[in-house]
Amino acid sequence: MEVKLSILAKTKTEDEMAQNKKLYMEEFKNAVAELENIRDYINYVDDPDLIEFAIFAEKAVEKKIAYLIKKLR
Repeated sequence: MEVKLSILAKTKTEDEMAQNKKLYMEEFKNAVAELENIRDYINYVDDPDLIEFAIFAEKAVEKKIAYLIKKLR
């Protein structure tokens, strides 16, 4: 599971804003896929420590998705 979030600078032109929105949308799609993978992982593992790790990772990705949704509005 990879944790990353592109840092996008605030811009002034409409073209740059449209480009940023595309990048946020790409990050959003990646985060949704990452969340699906984490949820599959939770169902796959049986070690309590790994389950705990996966739950923390799931919460982090959910926060990332919430942030990206705010940016896309």
